[in-house]
Amino acid sequence: MRYQSPKQHSELGKGRPSWFDYYAGYSSRFVAGLLPCLDLTANDVILDPWNGTGTTTSVAAGLGFTAIGFDANPAMSLVAKGRHVPAEDMARAVSRLDALLEAALANGDVGFSDGDPLRNWFTAETASLLRSFECQIQEQLTECSQYRSVATLHTIGNIPPKAAFFYTVAFRALRRLLRAFVGSNPTWMKTAKTPAQSTTVSPDQLRKLMTEEVSALASALSQQLLPVWDSSKPAQVDVASSTALPLNDMSVSAVITSPPYCTRIDYAMATRAELAFLGYDEKAFRTLRERLIGATVIAGERPRPAREWGETCLKFLRRMEQHTSKASASYYLSTHLQYFSSIFASLREVDRALRGGGYCILVVQDSYYKDLHNDLPSIILDMARGLRWRSIDTHDFQVTRTMARINTKAQRYAPHRSAVESVLVFSKRHGE
Repeated sequence: MRYQSPKQHSELGKGRPSWFDYYAGYSSRFVAGLLPCLDLTANDVILDPWNGTGTTTSVAAGLGFTAIGFDANPAMSLVAKGRHVPAEDMARAVSRLDALLEAALANGDVGFSDGDPLRNWFTAETASLLRSFECQIQEQLTECSQYRSVATLHTIGNIPPKAAFFYTVAFRALRRLLRAFVGSNPTWMKTAKTPAQSTTVSPDQLRKLMTEEVSALASALSQQLLPVWDSSKPAQVDVASSTALPLNDMSVSAVITSPPYCTRIDYAMATRAELAFLGYDEKAFRTLRERLIGATVIAGERPRPAREWGETCLKFLRRMEQHTSKASASYYLSTHLQYFSSIFASLREVDRALRGGGYCILVVQDSYYKDLHNDLPSIILDMARGLRWRSIDTHDFQVTRTMARINTKAQRYAPHRSAVESVLVFSKRHGE
């Protein structure tokens, strides 16, 4: 196989991939270059169990394949689904936006009994306006008979791409409005500590901002990267955990994905504002945060190291436990045990869904805990051997955009350290 770099730098501002900036995303061209090498037909199922903003599903469906994507974070699943909005719906996007905003102003908001989670950043009037807009997305663009917070839903199956598109518009507008609450770590969202810090947005300002976002998304389509785009066959995108995929045994022909990196990226905190727009109060947010792989919070009983994780992983964990840095043997060891336990459970679930002879292609990145090398590609290779997958190829790319470069505290351990991003290609053996 010949690989393009998974990194997205060449796609900035171009096509549907540019619709939502996501730290953990990878390149559409990378996926488009892989698919022809896998000897698949249009009836074969392409899966991404960590779908994020939907690069794999968007490319696979756009090239005519059957594509399925799941993510435990509903904000990301809505962005992924919104990427499948048909061109004819895009042509009506501005007039539809006007109708949504007019109805939002006329009807008021649905209200939250314990306070709207958007009050973490906005005044009561602005939070009410934004909530009313979200209510109108559901009322006008879905088949929901009455408003329900997305936080209370187990599926987003009833939210069509045209509605998910406007959720994406709202997410982009929120990010612009809340730039002041993003700290030196771009994956961490602060909140307003006093009423004086709360943000106020007038209806006219919100209309102008969202109109700009709709126009920006439409403009990006003029620079579509892929030569073929089939909008008649959208991907199946929904919310699900990678450790419990709602799929039949051996129903998937190929998996192209990137598991969450073991770099202490709090994926829930990175989308805190978007989740608030979906109705996630503090309790629901905490619950979701604990479910996401790589969470920086302790969730339940600490897992025990397992032989199936491989010697590379177990050696790294032993060295972490013995490290002299504060909380290495307690908090940090617990979060890493959570991570590796969830990753192995996810790979085992992928193995269940993957047919014999099917492919699994993973983009993974190494990292460091203090001065200890966390060789995640080698750890994944060990786990795959335990599942009896056949390793076909490994291709490495040097990367410089890492959390260690962003986090000034981490830089004191290795100020000039880069990372290796590896493309790991496996095949599940026939009869397994």
